[in-house]
Amino acid sequence: MAATTTETTCLFCSLCCPAGVAVDEYGLTAPEYPGHTPAAHHGLCYRGHFIAELANHPGRLTDGIARDGSAMHAVRPAEALRRAAELLHGIRNELAVVVDGNLPCEELAAAVRCARDGLGIGRATIFIPPADEAMLRGLAASQAPRLGEAAVAECDVLLAVGDPFATHPLIASPALDAIGKARGHQLINVDSLRGRTSRFAADFCLVRPGGDAAALAGILNALGSFADLSLAKAAEMAGVAPGALERIAAALGKAQKLGVLLSLPEGRCAAASAVAALAAKIALVRGGGICPLLTYGNAVGARRVAAALGATPLAQLLAEIKAGAVKKLIVLGTDLAAALPVSELASVEFVLAASAMPSATTARARAVVPMALWFEMGGTVVDGAGQRRSAGRIASPASGALTPSQVLAALGAEKGTFSFSASLTQDELDALLGAEAPAADVLSAPVAWGAPTAEGRLVLVSRSDGIGFADGSMSAQLAWPAMMEPRPVLRLNPRDAQALGGDAATVRSNGVAIALAIAASGDVPPGVAALSPRFGEARALFPWTAGGAGPALVTVEKCGGND
Repeated sequence: MAATTTETTCLFCSLCCPAGVAVDEYGLTAPEYPGHTPAAHHGLCYRGHFIAELANHPGRLTDGIARDGSAMHAVRPAEALRRAAELLHGIRNELAVVVDGNLPCEELAAAVRCARDGLGIGRATIFIPPADEAMLRGLAASQAPRLGEAAVAECDVLLAVGDPFATHPLIASPALDAIGKARGHQLINVDSLRGRTSRFAADFCLVRPGGDAAALAGILNALGSFADLSLAKAAEMAGVAPGALERIAAALGKAQKLGVLLSLPEGRCAAASAVAALAAKIALVRGGGICPLLTYGNAVGARRVAAALGATPLAQLLAEIKAGAVKKLIVLGTDLAAALPVSELASVEFVLAASAMPSATTARARAVVPMALWFEMGGTVVDGAGQRRSAGRIASPASGALTPSQVLAALGAEKGTFSFSASLTQDELDALLGAEAPAADVLSAPVAWGAPTAEGRLVLVSRSDGIGFADGSMSAQLAWPAMMEPRPVLRLNPRDAQALGGDAATVRSNGVAIALAIAASGDVPPGVAALSPRFGEARALFPWTAGGAGPALVTVEKCGGND
């Protein structure tokens, strides 16, 4: 049988690139951009190629799993659902449902409605990574236009906050096209590490870890639009030389069309919402736009669906877990146990988990059922620029795999209480996707935007990682990421690495101690340590709040690697 190409949308980042996937008698083969799309000339990034591997992955769950005491064994999915229904009998008031937000909007709405209106579960949360949520909360405080790839290519000056060329490699193509068009076109980069983006920047501003917000406030001040933090104080808090912020503001002031690229991964930024709001205000005051580079492809769509349906915010759910009001969870799609610090979820019981792959969450669940992937569902998603994309269904779900709403409907059928149809009309979908969460005040505490410092300790930040996917639950299952970096490596400035000596160290932070391999890197400033956040043990080192993870103060001590 000749291969045919079916189109979908890649949800491994908010660029939401169109992906054409060849299908033959053996299943999905090499994904690539459809030839008719503007991006066809540079092909998919390495994450896009994960689509076929995920669909055909030998580790995909096809059976259900049930736990008897500490033992887990395979059962039919229907049996796993029956056991879950028994466990959930009569506990609706202390139960919550969490559904992964990186799924088509129709499915997200169906899952929330199934949980609340079909099963009577009042708490239903749509999960998106906390850093994405923080960024979108900050952007809501500004009316700056959102830019997609095509609009980025038309900008004569680009301000990159973070390291977008590393976290979202395909944005580099339109960005470099833009700055290569004419003399005077330039890229300016503000970041706390010398990353991939800095290598192409005409002006690179290295700030202290956590000093991003202060630096942007100073630039906005120099542009005459932010009086809450003086320029001199902003430079001091950001750890930059006098005149650096004025120089950047002067360059931005010459832009005919300014574009701001914003990448804020977990563990890199201390005040992500403020950084996003300030970056958007810089774009707005110069008549430009902002390109938010989010981890989840459908983070914008998920947030809109959650706002329209009044879903329980993640921060509220965690507060209720801490208060003892929520004791049991149904988790559909996301690896919640890996995505958040262990301490946040220590008191909760994972009663039922639906997942395409084994994960930290399935390991803690009493019952597990296999779940379909987004490209086995199909539907509508919203990219970072706010544009709707069609994520086509390119394959049938793996044997036994269900969507989140099907899991909840089947659970209701087991309980004998479900008589609910969750299908959406086009008008209902339009209403959901027209909703925006209310803007929050995220710029009211500029005195808190300073960088953390402590004598005798290093500041740990996350290293921009194009391989990792939010909590790493997807990429941890794939062959190439595991081959490229099979274990977490702490990167230090050569001076700090030499002073420490040895090739391994014990890193201590927030009551956590982890032995890590060490590598020297000139991209890391003195006094700073960098670590990929896609490893669960690495994520535990960062301090977490409702706004995500920020830089951590850590002690690093030489060890033999077995501490």
